[in-house]
Amino acid sequence: MLRQHHHRFPAGLPGLILSLLVSLPVTAHAHFMWLVPTSDQKIEDQSVHLIFSELASVPEADLLKLVEQVEVRQLAGKQLSDKLPLSNTDDGLLVKTAGSPSPLFVAEKVFGVRERAGKSFLLQYFAKSYVGHEHPLWPDSGTVPGWKLEALPSINGNSATLHCTWNNHPLPGAEIVVQLDGDSSVEGKTNDNGDFTFSFEKQYLIAARIKHVEPVGGDLDGKKFEETRHYLTVTFDNPTGTEKPLA
Repeated sequence: MLRQHHHRFPAGLPGLILSLLVSLPVTAHAHFMWLVPTSDQKIEDQSVHLIFSELASVPEADLLKLVEQVEVRQLAGKQLSDKLPLSNTDDGLLVKTAGSPSPLFVAEKVFGVRERAGKSFLLQYFAKSYVGHEHPLWPDSGTVPGWKLEALPSINGNSATLHCTWNNHPLPGAEIVVQLDGDSSVEGKTNDNGDFTFSFEKQYLIAARIKHVEPVGGDLDGKKFEETRHYLTVTFDNPTGTEKPLA
């Protein structure tokens, strides 16, 4: 079931909220690792920005240090490229295409053992970005070697489907949040076939995050954990999009 959320405020309410927030303790928002396409259209010039942020549209410069050691690669012909160089910019860590252009950039990072609500877990982040408007070519890139959690996008008119798999098998019940523009999102879970379908209109960029909890514990650097939480972010251009990027 899809749930669409809009975040709009009546006049005067933002000021009231601000005054209330002064007396409230600061709480942490969830942040994720994203690869965000730049506006370059030619495949030989394509690139992405690596950011660590709550939303794909809002780079947070002070958090870049958390991902500056991440290895970003391209997947071409089902083979991963060598590590791509990163350069610091106002929009995040810029990653340019490899010698053999491919529409798919990928990255991963183990963020270590965390504890929340009395439960310890291993936190793993994965990010992928399909650049350019040639969406029929996206499936040719294949799945990322070694990734248990995967999501392959496909577009049909003004709707898109994310096909989610776990160990190459359809993954039902995966939690998904799709950022449609600056103030709305769609949430839901994959169906029995591992598919999640949603509609869009004028979005320049579509950004989704997928969560799957693996009920497997273990030990990392002397710290025990009860389960493993996988977060995968996927970004791709709307092939017919003419609007400005998410903002």
